[in-house]
Amino acid sequence: MYKFLILFLIVCSCTSHQKSSLSQTQEVHKPGEIKTIKTLVNGEWVQQEPDTPPTYKGGDEAMLMLLAKNIRYPMHAQRAGISGIALISAEVTEDGSLVNEKIEKDLGGGIGEESLRVIQLIPDNWNPATLNGVPVRTLINIPVRFTIIASQPQR
Repeated sequence: MYKFLILFLIVCSCTSHQKSSLSQTQEVHKPGEIKTIKTLVNGEWVQQEPDTPPTYKGGDEAMLMLLAKNIRYPMHAQRAGISGIALISAEVTEDGSLVNEKIEKDLGGGIGEESLRVIQLIPDNWNPATLNGVPVRTLINIPVRFTIIASQPQR
């Protein structure tokens, strides 16, 4: 008998949007990196950390509990033994809304779609990032980990 376990890795890689005269494009992700922050400047992504990153008002634990309560491991992915990390991007607006959610990395078997569905359930209840005391639009990447754990039959 198999037990299926979904583990969530809710680590936000953030990208801020701000207007300035600089323009430089950088890659958003590097292997093993927990958090990367970039700013949109004259239509280009540049490395620019806000004074404060965006945070979910209930905290990471509350967001994790919301996801754990609502997510379902897609049956096709279970049967095919598909596990790993799906990546969903979304923007946290200046007023704390979560918008423009999309699948950045899909593992197949319905995992990307299920990750997107559950991320879209997160309420618009965010503290926006700030730069120089002003709220700024931020792009966050939310990794959602799906893990299948096989258990031995009890004797």
